[in-house]
Amino acid sequence: MRHRRQIGHFAERAKIGLGPKWTFRRVGQNWTFRRLLPAHKALLGTASNVFETMFRYDAQNAKSTAAGAAPSEVTEEPIEVPDVEVSAFKAMLAYIYADDLRGLNGENAIAVLYAANKYDVSGLIEACVNFTIGKLSNVFDALVQARFLGKEVPTYIFHICFLFWDFAHRCLGYIDVNAATLILSKAFLQIDQKLLCEILDRDELMISEEIAIWNAARNACEKAALQKAKWQAKEEEKEAKKEERKREREEKERLKEEKKRVKKEKEREKEREKEEKKREKELEKEAKKKKKTEGSSTPRTYNFFS
Repeated sequence: MRHRRQIGHFAERAKIGLGPKWTFRRVGQNWTFRRLLPAHKALLGTASNVFETMFRYDAQNAKSTAAGAAPSEVTEEPIEVPDVEVSAFKAMLAYIYADDLRGLNGENAIAVLYAANKYDVSGLIEACVNFTIGKLSNVFDALVQARFLGKEVPTYIFHICFLFWDFAHRCLGYIDVNAATLILSKAFLQIDQKLLCEILDRDELMISEEIAIWNAARNACEKAALQKAKWQAKEEEKEAKKEERKREREEKERLKEEKKRVKKEKEREKEREKEEKKREKELEKEAKKKKKTEGSSTPRTYNFFS
């Protein structure tokens, strides 16, 4: 850890000796807020086995297309990272460069945890799961994410599995103690039905009045029904727009075919007129020829008595 901190500060101050930079393109799920984030390959590979393997694989592929070229001369394509939020990726880079956790906060702690788990930055994983649960913007989302990531981690990495399990357990404990406040929050209205039933069925839930639980469940169900209705309306609107676009395409095709038909009809009409004129000229020519022939065959009359 100390060695990496020294490397990080050196990278921040000198920016040399760490090899070429690698650009991460379009970081983030929202296209509008995606960013280009440059970083040094050597430093990332030192901090993460995932980065090290990824860069080594790319370097092997690059040898076939850039044999004999210096590393600084090789043009490398940016890496697409569409599943990590920009602030989370920046926080991870700050930690890798200088063990800087100032970018970790209640709004992005779970997103940073996802990024740290994806790229196997174990120190940052520990920092995220040890983040003060009370400062998290959405403890329910933290619980769901911790359980999901715990299932994604191979069981032989027991230490990381335990960290996720313990984090999820502490999230549940926090929900139990602060249930009276949390069930009135917007985050509570966004949880799925399975988690709702699990939480409300817990004996450890510290709510003195059952009416509060009933109201919370009713509000959550109403919220879910409203969201479902909005989703259905949105889907119906999508289908309506899809059908409208289909009809517009069909109408355009029909008009296009109609124009083709009219054009062909005009061309045929021109051909008929052309043929008609040609026949008229031929008939006129035949008539002149016939008249000339008849004129030449008429016998002359001579008057011998004049």
